[in-house]
Amino acid sequence: MDTLSALYSLNGLIVGAAFLPQVITLLKDRSGAVAISISSYLIFNVIGLISLAYGVLKLHDALFIFYCVISVVGNLVVLGLAIYRRWQTVMQDKKQHLSFHYPF
Repeated sequence: MDTLSALYSLNGLIVGAAFLPQVITLLKDRSGAVAISISSYLIFNVIGLISLAYGVLKLHDALFIFYCVISVVGNLVVLGLAIYRRWQTVMQDKKQHLSFHYPF
């Protein structure tokens, strides 16, 4: 196996590992994930799904398809966690607002 083929084979691991810092940060986040652009991750997912379809329908390259799947799953995890953290913040704010007692 030549060097380029060996590096190509490692891409899936590298792509998967690249999502870990973002996922860990989101799991620890308590600020509503305001630093995460939901629209960007929606675009990343659309691009990933187009790439996956291209790999399946045109390239028939198992490694490329595998990398696309990892990328789409990683993007979906980040997107899902960001949306969940924002939802948590909204619900917490509503709960605090409703629990406010007027002094009369």
